[in-house]
Amino acid sequence: MRFPSCLGSERRLGFLAAALLCVISWAAPRAAAGDAPQETPDPYKDVYAGYTPDFIGRLARESGHGRSLRGWRRSEEQMKLSSEPSFFTLNLLHEDSRANELVAAALQRERKGRYREALKMYQQVIDKYPHSLYRVSEYGMFVPISQYCQRRILAFPADDLAYYRTLYDAQARETFEQARRQYSLIGFSDIVDTMLATSYGDNALLELGNAALDNGHYLEALEHFHSIRPFFPNSDCFTPEFDLKIAYCEKMLGMPVTRSGGGVGKSRLTKDQLRRLAQVVGAARQRAPGIDAQHASPPHVTSDDYYLMPATRDPLALKPPVWKHALPGSRHDFFVHSQPVVTGNSVIYRHKNILYCRSILNGELRWVNDMGGRASWQNWRERQYPQDDLIVQDGLVFTTISKGGPSLVALDEV
Repeated sequence: MRFPSCLGSERRLGFLAAALLCVISWAAPRAAAGDAPQETPDPYKDVYAGYTPDFIGRLARESGHGRSLRGWRRSEEQMKLSSEPSFFTLNLLHEDSRANELVAAALQRERKGRYREALKMYQQVIDKYPHSLYRVSEYGMFVPISQYCQRRILAFPADDLAYYRTLYDAQARETFEQARRQYSLIGFSDIVDTMLATSYGDNALLELGNAALDNGHYLEALEHFHSIRPFFPNSDCFTPEFDLKIAYCEKMLGMPVTRSGGGVGKSRLTKDQLRRLAQVVGAARQRAPGIDAQHASPPHVTSDDYYLMPATRDPLALKPPVWKHALPGSRHDFFVHSQPVVTGNSVIYRHKNILYCRSILNGELRWVNDMGGRASWQNWRERQYPQDDLIVQDGLVFTTISKGGPSLVALDEV
């Protein structure tokens, strides 16, 4: 920069100092934002931070005490086949290493404050891998990767989020208007899944919540309504009727009513409509749901029935039982092989490959049927106990046994 010669050295120094101060005052926040940006809260990983399933600790404790875990323990060679590193499972989920690498690179860009570059990577994941899953916990917790990316974008600084919306709001508006014209819940869901961070994400959530509320699905409606507030704090969806809808869902679910304190949105209802809606919400009462029953072996009672049983009078199991009998060869079992059926005067159950019938009054053994024999006698390497429940109907006991392979038998109840 050249200065007029008539300026003295002191004056030139003052001008330079002022210019330098302006440059520093303009560049300091940008440099601070680029060099050490604030860590953005993670929408899912923070929820599962420190989470460990109960069975992981149980396996570790039992392994330390040298107890036999039998079907639970796996060798290092077998664990190579597992899709999870911390426990054995052969379940396969739709993960994509390329999508995971893109998300990892985008997170790294975010930490450096380079949100525009992270945005391109997140959008590439949304466009190319919309159905992949993303791990948010080392213990088998996954979410749709497009959902994860959209929530990361929503946490961007205001300028970068506005830049994203200038690129994709037009497409979201067209999808939203078409879904509204056609009353298409699939269209609104498409916006929530792939375009949530646009200016139409909150409106799509609101429409899905309204539809669920109209159908009487109060929990689903509440989930949609509650998804708007944390991601769209200044949404115009926060109208007076929005709070009333949430209060109505909470009352119908038997939950305490919460108040958010209003919002910035303008009501779409007239004063009279708003007053009548408030009266409906005030008079709303939870209706007790009906009891659905499904018996496994009607009309007899089994412990496998889908039925509302009367409350137990001994919840801590402190009272001594009327009678009890140990199941033979079951010290190391981790599950029950069949559920007992209680008939008019008997308890009939199958343990492994043998069928038992005992008196319901004193547990006396009435009969036992072991036509299949112990499965371990047939072929030790290929032993497999039946897992199907037995059925008592018209005086006959129907059950599966292993006798040179799976077999179905019908026995006289008496």
